[in-house]
Amino acid sequence: MVIRRLSILPGAEDNLWGQGPLANLVGMQYRMDHIENMAADIWDLVTYPVQKVKGFVEEYVWQPGEKIFVSEEGDVELVQPEVQIMQSDMKIEKLQTQMEEFAGAPREAMGIRSPGEKTKYEVQRLENASSRMFQNKINQFSEQVLEMLLNYMLELARRNLSGALTIKVFDNDLNATTFQTLTVDDITGVGRIKPIGARHFAEQAELVQNLTALTGSNLWATVQPHFSGVVLARILESIFDLKDYRAVTPYIQLAEQADGQRMVQALQEQLHQEMGTATGIGHDYDTNQQGQFSPPPPQTPARPGLGLQRNPPTNATPTGTLGTQ
Repeated sequence: MVIRRLSILPGAEDNLWGQGPLANLVGMQYRMDHIENMAADIWDLVTYPVQKVKGFVEEYVWQPGEKIFVSEEGDVELVQPEVQIMQSDMKIEKLQTQMEEFAGAPREAMGIRSPGEKTKYEVQRLENASSRMFQNKINQFSEQVLEMLLNYMLELARRNLSGALTIKVFDNDLNATTFQTLTVDDITGVGRIKPIGARHFAEQAELVQNLTALTGSNLWATVQPHFSGVVLARILESIFDLKDYRAVTPYIQLAEQADGQRMVQALQEQLHQEMGTATGIGHDYDTNQQGQFSPPPPQTPARPGLGLQRNPPTNATPTGTLGTQ
């Protein structure tokens, strides 16, 4: 089975066969090459001019300090070209600028700033518009060439796949490589493969710029009550590819602030308790209800050892008095 597909890049009016991306520049390139060749020929004629020999002239070598012997009527004359033509405008720079514009790759797209003082919004507008034609061609190429090739590649691979195929799969979460077995029955998805790499990132960057400009303008105060903060957070989560980090949760900041206030309050209560408890050192004692200091009760001296007492010996003299009935 032969699969044929016609891709039009870019599209030509009233023609099924599209022209090449540089078809508009071929004639202009020939013209610019012709002007450059003529300028090079003029410089060659100035450096190595034409020699007009008159009469009898002996052979000589055209070099600095060379002596030329001629007869009475002989002479050697240099024919100089009209170098004034080099001072005229050959429009080479103008042709280069037109070719860049026709190709859709202006100098602003390469980071070369056009002359003139500009404000922040003018620079942003120029940056967005500088690569518009180039981005349009990228989208057209990805939709009509890459998308077609990827889908046909998948179709041919499924038709020619026989038996089981072992493929290598890299797990980003585990940072490990695993091997799985793939068969024809596993390829059962319905849909198309769409290359959205460059187009996707360009649209995301433009969306972030537009949201930033909207929130910084005076119009934001009027339309802010109608915008959902949760939805905007979801948009930024998708644009910045933060889903794997789970950084966006509705009203999570309020819960974190409440936990922070709860921790601050607990630490303050603990600090107050520590400040209100007497240390018992010097005159630092607790006070009773009458406002008088209540020193701690006298402490019995610590017994040596583990507090154990040995029985007196039998020949010891008794001390104290015994009670009688």
